[in-house]
Amino acid sequence: MNNKKNNLGTFRYNLTIISSFIAILIASIFLFLRLFNILPQDYKTIIAICIFLTITGSLLFIMKYFTKYFYITQKIAFVFINFVLFAIAYITQNVIVLIWLSFLIMVVSVTSDKFFLFFLSILISLEMLFAEFIYPPLHAPLFIKLVIFISFIAFSILGFLISQQLEKFAYENEAQKALLEKMTLIDFLTETYNRRAFFKLANTLIGDALRNHQQLGIIMLDIDHFKKINDTYGHHIGDVVLRDFSLMIKNNIRENDLFARIGGEEFVILTKINNISHLYNMCDKILYITNNLIIKENDIILKITISIGCYIFDPLEENLESALNKADIALYEAKKTRNTFVIFPDLKKKFIS
Repeated sequence: MNNKKNNLGTFRYNLTIISSFIAILIASIFLFLRLFNILPQDYKTIIAICIFLTITGSLLFIMKYFTKYFYITQKIAFVFINFVLFAIAYITQNVIVLIWLSFLIMVVSVTSDKFFLFFLSILISLEMLFAEFIYPPLHAPLFIKLVIFISFIAFSILGFLISQQLEKFAYENEAQKALLEKMTLIDFLTETYNRRAFFKLANTLIGDALRNHQQLGIIMLDIDHFKKINDTYGHHIGDVVLRDFSLMIKNNIRENDLFARIGGEEFVILTKINNISHLYNMCDKILYITNNLIIKENDIILKITISIGCYIFDPLEENLESALNKADIALYEAKKTRNTFVIFPDLKKKFIS
């Protein structure tokens, strides 16, 4: 959800910058036309446009280069633009300028939050009532007033609909990104983390261990004679073995342990430990529950054994790749006997009968 808000916020930030730039560009064109008498010169309007360009340009600079002040500067900019447009309409008695206030509502709808949109809508409504009834009122034919009123309603509705679609798009886009991210990090068969996810998420665990001055244990798991299972019973049964085994491991490790499938029948656990006894106990438990695991599929009943290679390392002194290599050496030693585990560098074997 936070990512969705960030993505939508980035879009609205960019749109606000673009909208402010366009507003400055249009105001500059009008100023040029009036200064060169292409449009009739009106010194009140020229002064208003110059003030508008000065302040809006300053606010745009702040929004662009001091992004931490963006949200407050954005709201100040919109309120200021609103007052300048209203002042131009009232001073020059040009009610058509009020249509720009309606357009401003649509811009705010898609670039700011709904609370500020509600506030500005009320403010503009009060200004229009002021222009209609307070002395001296802006005299205009009825059809012009209807055009302004309809413009205000139409732009408000259009802005609201665009804003809703933007939020829907941001949500759907984030959901799709999350799904794609999951697909790149999760092993489809076993629904555990894959090799890429392991190296990505291991950094978090290593960071915690460094802050807490803890050691880490790596447990490499390999299902014994897995090729023979595939050759004897078929790959479907091999898939069932992998799924049941990984589910069993996930249900018997701590929530903050990192468990991943990094090869065909090879898995790894990265865990924070206090001493070697903790690692011994984990391996004992894994061997025990594996030996008691019964895999059933149709009329086939299977039991499996595994080999385990372990390594304890201090992340202050050694990197993850080096530690994995040493755990892999321990796994190689364990596989010579099967159904055992080896702690590197001691290479002490411990058997479960």
